[in-house]
Amino acid sequence: MVEASKKKSNLLESCRENPWIVSTGVLAIVVILLLIPFSSLTGNVVSEEKVASTFLSYLTSAGADINSVEVTSIVKENGLYKISFNYEGSEYPVPFYLTENGKMIGQMTLIQSSSTVDSSSDSCWEKIASELDFDIDKISSFAYSSKGINLLKEDSTLTSKYQITGSPTLMINNKKSSSIYSGTDAVKSSICSSFKNLPKECSGVNITQENLTKTDKPVVDLYVMSYCPYGVRAENNLAPLVKLFGNKVDFNIRFIAQVQGDSVESIDSLHGIKEAKEDLNQIAIMELYPEKFWDYLNEFNNVCYGGGASSSSGSC
Repeated sequence: MVEASKKKSNLLESCRENPWIVSTGVLAIVVILLLIPFSSLTGNVVSEEKVASTFLSYLTSAGADINSVEVTSIVKENGLYKISFNYEGSEYPVPFYLTENGKMIGQMTLIQSSSTVDSSSDSCWEKIASELDFDIDKISSFAYSSKGINLLKEDSTLTSKYQITGSPTLMINNKKSSSIYSGTDAVKSSICSSFKNLPKECSGVNITQENLTKTDKPVVDLYVMSYCPYGVRAENNLAPLVKLFGNKVDFNIRFIAQVQGDSVESIDSLHGIKEAKEDLNQIAIMELYPEKFWDYLNEFNNVCYGGGASSSSGSC
């Protein structure tokens, strides 16, 4: 195992030529923003060496719990530096942004340990689907067909329209609500605040001062990544409200991903191909078994994913 300080030195000498491995003794890293003054960079051009150095310095200073992470490439795209790295066979992009006010922002993706995310989750979802009497072949056929891919494209279009980048993001009547970070009661209050006429389910609920459009039937869209622990936590927080309000509210789960083509391999999802597949699985289940979708989601999140993050106050 190569020590971080020695590896950093080697990387600075040959970052254009070699992949790198950063190793520490533990397994998880949390979502966090890294702000680096532009004055600390050399000139107006940020070199790959500097991006790589910043990445490793952050991992070291933050005490990141990462085991066997292999950085495979650095790509510059319109002022954005994207590091791709491999973790337990899955690719994770880490974007680095260069802002107009002279700061570089790096946003680390969350890496879950194998004790939290079931490494055999491909079979895990099938087990849950079978217990719910779903036709697995039917789900897979729909998910990977043009129907499933196009529905994910629709979600991708909406994420661009509303400039949604983080999981979870809650939209109520097409306006963002921060209540998703404060738990079920806060979300309930926001939903009740969006009704023209309060239903009985909102009796005694504090009406918020959020600038929400009021409608007869509120539309609640939760944008997530299926393998984002904070998205999972948000779904778990929303589930009781889906049961409470029933068809008085139009609840939707939407996915944050970029679809470049017509196959699952063309999907750019923050937590890799496994996440893209599960996004499509869930889209198919929503279409084929809408009455049991939340039953499936609850089981998947708690059995295959271990319940998600311990706190609501974070995002991927």
